[in-house]
Amino acid sequence: MPVGSAYGTKSQMVNTVFVRPFLNQIESFREDIRSCHFESVHKRAPVIAPNTKDYVAQSRILEIGNIQGNYDFSKLVWLLIELNKAYKNEMYYSVGCLLRAIIDHVPPVFNCINFNEVANNYQGSKSFKDAMKLLNEQMRKVSDSYLHTHIRNKEVAPVQQQVDAIIPLDLLLSEIIRIS
Repeated sequence: MPVGSAYGTKSQMVNTVFVRPFLNQIESFREDIRSCHFESVHKRAPVIAPNTKDYVAQSRILEIGNIQGNYDFSKLVWLLIELNKAYKNEMYYSVGCLLRAIIDHVPPVFNCINFNEVANNYQGSKSFKDAMKLLNEQMRKVSDSYLHTHIRNKEVAPVQQQVDAIIPLDLLLSEIIRIS
């Protein structure tokens, strides 16, 4: 685990991010079943099969982790690992927030101050620039809505399609590997 992690130990991080929310959901289902509120259990039950594929290919994460250069990529590796775990567990708020953290983290690799500068000024191919603009504009807005929207009378949970930036993220990671 990277030094200075807000989670403490690795087992505390796993418990906080993955185990506790899962156990809370199970307990909520139990309470609804005990009180005969079957309609609420049915409404909250997943209707699609869980994700079995990684958001980021394991080979990409290994390539990033093996870069020897001016930057320490361990935080990026941890963000990518957490992104995969959140995606597989259908934690789409977390996926959006982790994508935002990743695009905010990497600009120095491109000699840029922020990701907007990467998307608009980095001297990559036109295809790369277009993909980065998409990542910057769409995912930033989605992530901002997750992070900065106040509580409302009714909420709708995000779904997989709302956080789908797999291709532009892979292009970003490929470029990081290429230039590092």
